[in-house]
Amino acid sequence: MGEMSRSVSIFFNTDRTYLTYIEKQSDGLELLYLNSTDNKIDLAVADSDESISGMAELRAMFEEIGGAFDRVAITLPAESVFVSKIPGGSNLDTKDLKRMVNFEIRQLFPQFNFEDFITTVTPLAPTLDGKSIVLCAIIPNDVLSVATSAIAPLSNHVDSIEISQLSAHTALRYNYPELADKNIVLASIQSQFIDISLSKGGVPAYYNLISFSSIDKIGEVLEKEFEKILAESAESLDGAFFFGNNLNKEILMACWETAMLVGIEAKRLNPFRMMRSSLGRREREYCSRTFQIYPACVGGSLPSYHHRIKLY
Repeated sequence: MGEMSRSVSIFFNTDRTYLTYIEKQSDGLELLYLNSTDNKIDLAVADSDESISGMAELRAMFEEIGGAFDRVAITLPAESVFVSKIPGGSNLDTKDLKRMVNFEIRQLFPQFNFEDFITTVTPLAPTLDGKSIVLCAIIPNDVLSVATSAIAPLSNHVDSIEISQLSAHTALRYNYPELADKNIVLASIQSQFIDISLSKGGVPAYYNLISFSSIDKIGEVLEKEFEKILAESAESLDGAFFFGNNLNKEILMACWETAMLVGIEAKRLNPFRMMRSSLGRREREYCSRTFQIYPACVGGSLPSYHHRIKLY
């Protein structure tokens, strides 16, 4: 990878599919292009009318970009992946990890084998009581094959497959270098779920996927999570960032109020904060209005800061 390289990042979210095209230059990053489909690509139902329309829209975007890119990244939402936490630190060898993941798969899906999935493992920072845990993203092969066929002819350039919350960690680390050594909560608000995690001195330290039944329950659900993080993973918190396709003003207000109770500041996560762009005024206005939707997509196009082990 030379000084200048270009990354296409595709995030198959549950509402629509997002794409960013970013160039790494010697002195930073430039956003060259971004777009989203109107129709979602459902990774579980590839042949629905909506998925077929979404794939056509995505192909039209590839035409607009042309062929000048060095790498392609796929980011998947938590709803398409099985995320589980298993005991063990970064000192585990691949063989042990495979054995433990295999055991996990047999528990979750007795009808499947290890070979029916690809798994990436991210060691978490030790808990307050010294336990080591690794986060496993277990991706069904059929989900991945829908994603790769949706991005044909780019699929043979894919060099990163990540879950949305960990891609968001990468976007945070790049765009907020002044927070690298702090304890920061990241919360992605989707339509029925919140992905919540902790970046502890730049290392993922906690992860949970929680469901909520209605908007007025969000504050309550978050407060419980903040308490859990403070009990298990960090003695104090320095800030919280919120993002996701369901983060509107009303929800942001509820999140902000809950963060204030814990004594921390809450903001929208801006994945374009440290990026320049020569895009037109309309695109830039779109970016400033919707930047909270793009952290997972932008993070996918950057090299991850955290340790990742591929078991495939």
